[in-house]
Order: sequence, then C-alpha cells, then structure tokens
Amino acid sequence: MTALLETERHAHVHSEKAVAEANERLRIILTKYEAAFPLAERVPALEAQLKNETVERKKWYNTVQDMKGKIRVYCRVRPMTFQEIEAGNVSVIKHDDPYTVSVTGEKGEKKSFIFDRCFSDSENQDAVFEETRSLIQSCVDGYNVCIFAYGQTGSGKTFTISGYDHNPGLTPRALHLLFDTLSNGNGAKRFEFRVTATMLELYMDTLEDLLKPPQTARPLPGQQG
Repeated sequence: MTALLETERHAHVHSEKAVAEANERLRIILTKYEAAFPLAERVPALEAQLKNETVERKKWYNTVQDMKGKIRVYCRVRPMTFQEIEAGNVSVIKHDDPYTVSVTGEKGEKKSFIFDRCFSDSENQDAVFEETRSLIQSCVDGYNVCIFAYGQTGSGKTFTISGYDHNPGLTPRALHLLFDTLSNGNGAKRFEFRVTATMLELYMDTLEDLLKPPQTARPLPGQQG
C-alpha cells in the first residue's frame, strides 16, 4: 500500500511538473504573440505609408528631372583622329566650361554655343553615362524616355551610343542599369515588370527592323515592298 501511494505521489509530482512546463511554454508563446500582434495590426498602415512615400519619391525625383529640362541637348566633342593630326589639321573647338563650347572660324571669328551639358574630348564614356543615368529611374517610374545621338558621319554617334565590349556606350550601360534596377530596386518585390524591345535602323530613308530574321523581314507600315 505504501509503495502504491509512493508511486501515485511521484506520478502526481511528474504531472504537475509537466503541466508547469507546458504553462511556461504557453506563456512564452503568448508573450511573443502579444508582442507581435501590434506589429501585425500596423502592417496595412505601414504598407499604405510605403505606397505614399513611393509616390512622393517619384513626384520629387521626376520634378527635379523636369527642372533640368524635358528636352536636353548635350554636346560631345570628338578628339581628333590620328589621320587628321597627321594631315596637319588643328582643332578649332574650345571647351570653355561644362555648358559652353566655342568654335573659331576661318577668319578667326569666334562663336560660342551653350548646351545643357558639354563634354570635352578628354571626357570618357563614364562621364557621359553619369549625366544620363538618372533617366533610367524615370523610365522605371513610368515616364517616357528617349536618348539619341545626332551628327554628321564620323562625328562619334555610334561610339557614344554603342561603344565597344571593353568600353560600352549609353545603350549597353542603360540596359544593365535598367535590369539591375528592376531586379534590386525598391519595387523589385512588390511589382511585376515586363520588358519588350525593338531595334530599328534608318538608313538612306529606309527603316529596317533589325530583330527579324532576313528571310521573314517585311517592310514596315508606310514603306514600299
């Protein structure tokens, strides 16, 4: 009888210990839950605040871009080629400041031209891209962006826009930055982006679609077959 009572007493003590341990675990869980619950309640408010802040950032970021001018004209001075130097030619262009270039005419007259930004013949591809990279964010924000080079043959348009593998121009740099922004930017986890591309060439008044295989290429609308 004594042995039976001893066994029941140990079982009772063991049960009380198990219940105490279970209660302690439950208390810890409840404490963690109560601490987390206010945060859960704040999630919708935080999401709304994040959305408002995102809209505000877009607004002010692109306001700054508009202040720079919706249409910006940059001038890049090409360095003289080896052939030009060998032929005894001299440069008549002077880079006065980041916004002005002057050209000396045949009779020594000097004319100055002002642009939104001027790049001297010593400035590299990095400098040109740094001046335009902010437009990539505007593109991601939903604004239309167009960058093109204009000039006579041999003025350096292809070098500025395309560049080389070891010294890329605006297009490859802009594409790398665009996809990096889409993958790692603030909206990467909250938005889904779709990117499409076309590549056209205007040569001798003929517009060609460069992404179509030659055998299936057709004249674009408005062109003669």
